[in-house]
Amino acid sequence: MRRTLYFIGILCGLFYTNKINYIFQRISCLFYSGLVKRRFKRCESNRLFPTFNVVNPHCIEIGNQVEIKPLCRIEAICSYRGQEFSPLIILSDNSVVNAYCHIGCVYSVYIGKYTTIAERTLITDHTHGIPIKEEMMLPPRHRPLHSKGNIVIEDFVSVGEGVVILGGVTIGHHSIIGANAVITKDIPPYSVVIGNPAKVIKTVL
Repeated sequence: MRRTLYFIGILCGLFYTNKINYIFQRISCLFYSGLVKRRFKRCESNRLFPTFNVVNPHCIEIGNQVEIKPLCRIEAICSYRGQEFSPLIILSDNSVVNAYCHIGCVYSVYIGKYTTIAERTLITDHTHGIPIKEEMMLPPRHRPLHSKGNIVIEDFVSVGEGVVILGGVTIGHHSIIGANAVITKDIPPYSVVIGNPAKVIKTVL
Protein backbone atom coordinates (compact mmCIF):
# COMPACT_ATOMS: atom_id res chain seq x y z
CA MET A 1 0.00 0.00 0.00
CA ARG A 2 2.78 2.45 0.90
CA ARG A 3 4.63 1.70 -2.32
CA THR A 4 1.47 2.26 -4.34
CA LEU A 5 0.86 5.66 -2.71
CA TYR A 6 4.55 6.53 -3.19
CA PHE A 7 4.42 5.83 -6.93
CA ILE A 8 1.11 7.70 -7.27
CA GLY A 9 2.85 10.66 -5.67
CA ILE A 10 5.72 10.43 -8.14
CA LEU A 11 3.30 10.32 -11.10
CA CYS A 12 1.36 13.33 -9.80
CA GLY A 13 4.63 15.18 -9.26
CA LEU A 14 5.51 14.78 -12.93
CA PHE A 15 2.49 16.88 -13.89
CA TYR A 16 2.38 19.25 -10.89
CA THR A 17 4.06 22.35 -12.30
CA ASN A 18 4.40 25.84 -10.82
CA LYS A 19 1.60 26.97 -13.10
CA ILE A 20 -0.75 24.29 -11.79
CA ASN A 21 0.25 25.19 -8.22
CA TYR A 22 -0.55 28.87 -8.90
CA ILE A 23 -3.94 27.98 -10.41
CA PHE A 24 -4.76 25.75 -7.45
CA GLN A 25 -3.83 28.50 -4.97
CA ARG A 26 -5.95 31.09 -6.81
CA ILE A 27 -8.98 28.77 -6.86
CA SER A 28 -8.62 27.98 -3.14
CA CYS A 29 -8.23 31.70 -2.31
CA LEU A 30 -11.33 32.64 -4.32
CA PHE A 31 -13.39 29.90 -2.67
CA TYR A 32 -12.20 30.69 0.87
CA SER A 33 -12.54 34.47 0.44
CA GLY A 34 -16.11 34.09 -0.79
CA LEU A 35 -16.87 31.76 2.10
CA VAL A 36 -15.64 34.02 4.93
CA LYS A 37 -15.86 37.63 3.69
CA ARG A 38 -19.29 38.22 5.25
CA ARG A 39 -17.81 37.52 8.67
CA PHE A 40 -15.61 40.62 8.48
CA LYS A 41 -16.62 44.19 9.24
CA ARG A 42 -15.58 44.90 5.65
CA CYS A 43 -13.81 42.67 3.16
CA GLU A 44 -13.22 43.54 -0.48
CA SER A 45 -10.37 41.10 -1.13
CA ASN A 46 -10.45 37.71 -2.82
CA ARG A 47 -6.85 36.84 -1.89
CA LEU A 48 -7.25 35.32 1.57
CA PHE A 49 -5.41 32.02 1.97
CA PRO A 50 -7.46 29.30 3.72
CA THR A 51 -4.99 28.50 6.51
CA PHE A 52 -4.80 31.89 8.24
CA ASN A 53 -6.37 32.14 11.69
CA VAL A 54 -8.63 35.08 12.56
CA VAL A 55 -10.27 36.07 15.86
CA ASN A 56 -13.29 38.39 15.89
CA PRO A 57 -13.37 39.20 12.15
CA HIS A 58 -16.30 41.57 12.77
CA CYS A 59 -13.64 44.01 14.10
CA ILE A 60 -11.45 43.74 10.99
CA GLU A 61 -11.59 45.70 7.72
CA ILE A 62 -9.84 44.32 4.64
CA GLY A 63 -9.47 46.50 1.56
CA ASN A 64 -9.31 45.68 -2.13
CA GLN A 65 -6.57 43.31 -3.41
CA VAL A 66 -5.22 42.63 0.09
CA GLU A 67 -3.24 39.38 0.37
CA ILE A 68 -3.08 37.45 3.63
CA LYS A 69 -0.76 34.46 3.22
CA PRO A 70 -1.00 31.08 5.01
CA LEU A 71 -0.46 30.46 8.73
CA CYS A 72 -1.03 34.04 9.90
CA ARG A 73 -2.78 34.94 13.16
CA ILE A 74 -4.89 38.09 13.14
CA GLU A 75 -6.57 38.67 16.49
CA ALA A 76 -8.91 41.48 17.46
CA ILE A 77 -9.32 40.99 21.20
CA CYS A 78 -12.71 42.15 22.47
CA SER A 79 -12.43 40.76 25.99
CA TYR A 80 -9.79 39.17 28.19
CA ARG A 81 -10.27 37.93 31.76
CA GLY A 82 -12.88 40.58 32.58
CA GLN A 83 -11.35 43.39 30.52
CA GLU A 84 -13.42 44.78 27.63
CA PHE A 85 -11.99 46.36 24.47
CA SER A 86 -13.22 47.82 21.17
CA PRO A 87 -10.48 46.75 18.73
CA LEU A 88 -10.20 47.72 15.06
CA ILE A 89 -7.75 46.28 12.53
CA ILE A 90 -7.59 47.87 9.06
CA LEU A 91 -5.63 46.40 6.17
CA SER A 92 -5.77 48.97 3.37
CA ASP A 93 -5.88 48.35 -0.39
CA ASN A 94 -3.06 46.30 -1.96
CA SER A 95 -1.32 45.57 1.33
CA VAL A 96 0.32 42.16 1.82
CA VAL A 97 0.72 40.15 5.04
CA ASN A 98 3.07 37.22 4.46
CA ALA A 99 3.13 33.82 6.13
CA TYR A 100 3.51 33.25 9.88
CA CYS A 101 2.74 36.87 10.81
CA HIS A 102 0.89 37.69 14.03
CA ILE A 103 -1.24 40.82 14.41
CA GLY A 104 -2.78 41.34 17.84
CA CYS A 105 -5.02 44.29 18.71
CA VAL A 106 -7.00 45.65 21.66
CA TYR A 107 -7.32 49.22 20.34
CA SER A 108 -6.26 49.91 16.75
CA VAL A 109 -3.82 48.62 14.13
CA TYR A 110 -3.79 50.36 10.74
CA ILE A 111 -1.77 49.06 7.79
CA GLY A 112 -1.59 51.46 4.85
CA LYS A 113 -1.93 51.01 1.11
CA TYR A 114 0.73 49.05 -0.79
CA THR A 115 2.48 48.16 2.46
CA THR A 116 4.18 44.76 2.63
CA ILE A 117 4.70 42.84 5.86
CA ALA A 118 7.35 40.11 5.52
CA GLU A 119 7.19 36.69 7.17
CA ARG A 120 7.26 36.12 10.94
CA THR A 121 6.50 39.73 11.83
CA LEU A 122 4.78 40.56 15.13
CA ILE A 123 2.52 43.61 15.28
CA THR A 124 0.87 44.06 18.67
CA ASP A 125 -0.55 47.09 20.45
CA HIS A 126 -0.61 45.38 23.86
CA THR A 127 1.38 43.31 26.35
CA HIS A 128 0.51 40.77 29.03
CA GLY A 129 1.23 42.71 32.21
CA ILE A 130 3.69 45.46 33.06
CA PRO A 131 6.92 45.15 35.11
CA ILE A 132 5.49 45.72 38.57
CA LYS A 133 5.72 43.13 41.34
CA GLU A 134 1.96 42.69 41.79
CA GLU A 135 1.53 41.63 38.17
CA MET A 136 4.79 39.71 37.85
CA MET A 137 3.66 37.44 40.71
CA LEU A 138 0.80 36.25 38.47
CA PRO A 139 1.18 33.57 35.77
CA PRO A 140 1.78 35.40 32.45
CA ARG A 141 -1.56 34.35 30.97
CA HIS A 142 -3.39 35.73 34.03
CA ARG A 143 -1.86 39.19 33.83
CA PRO A 144 -4.08 42.03 32.52
CA LEU A 145 -3.50 43.46 29.07
CA HIS A 146 -1.88 46.88 28.80
CA SER A 147 -1.41 49.08 25.74
CA LYS A 148 0.71 52.14 24.97
CA GLY A 149 -1.65 53.09 22.15
CA ASN A 150 -2.56 52.53 18.54
CA ILE A 151 -0.26 51.35 15.76
CA VAL A 152 -0.21 53.15 12.39
CA ILE A 153 1.86 51.82 9.49
CA GLU A 154 1.43 54.31 6.67
CA ASP A 155 1.37 53.74 2.88
CA PHE A 156 4.19 52.15 0.83
CA VAL A 157 6.09 50.80 3.85
CA SER A 158 8.30 47.72 3.52
CA VAL A 159 8.58 45.70 6.74
CA GLY A 160 11.35 43.08 6.77
CA GLU A 161 11.24 39.56 8.10
CA GLY A 162 11.07 39.01 11.86
CA VAL A 163 10.26 42.64 12.73
CA VAL A 164 8.46 43.47 16.00
CA ILE A 165 6.20 46.55 16.06
CA LEU A 166 4.86 47.55 19.48
CA GLY A 167 2.03 49.80 20.62
CA GLY A 168 1.90 53.57 20.39
CA VAL A 169 4.00 53.98 17.24
CA THR A 170 3.54 55.44 13.77
CA ILE A 171 5.76 54.31 10.90
CA GLY A 172 5.91 57.02 8.24
CA HIS A 173 5.08 56.38 4.61
CA HIS A 174 7.66 55.00 2.17
CA SER A 175 9.89 53.73 4.99
CA ILE A 176 11.99 50.54 4.92
CA ILE A 177 12.22 48.49 8.12
CA GLY A 178 15.17 46.06 8.15
CA ALA A 179 14.84 42.43 9.21
CA ASN A 180 14.52 41.73 12.96
CA ALA A 181 14.15 45.41 13.90
CA VAL A 182 12.14 46.19 17.05
CA ILE A 183 10.03 49.33 16.65
CA THR A 184 9.23 51.07 19.95
CA LYS A 185 8.93 54.70 18.81
CA ASP A 186 7.72 56.74 15.83
CA ILE A 187 9.56 56.48 12.51
CA PRO A 188 9.55 59.52 10.15
CA PRO A 189 8.57 59.10 6.48
CA TYR A 190 11.20 57.93 3.96
CA SER A 191 13.35 56.34 6.68
CA VAL A 192 15.62 53.32 6.52
CA VAL A 193 15.55 51.57 9.90
CA ILE A 194 17.52 48.69 11.46
CA GLY A 195 18.33 47.24 14.88
CA ASN A 196 17.00 46.46 18.32
CA PRO A 197 15.96 48.97 19.46
CA ALA A 198 15.38 50.30 15.97
CA LYS A 199 17.40 53.28 14.73
CA VAL A 200 16.99 55.42 11.65
CA ILE A 201 20.21 55.03 9.66
CA LYS A 202 19.14 57.01 6.62
CA THR A 203 16.43 59.44 5.54
CA VAL A 204 15.77 59.69 1.82
CA LEU A 205 15.17 63.36 0.95
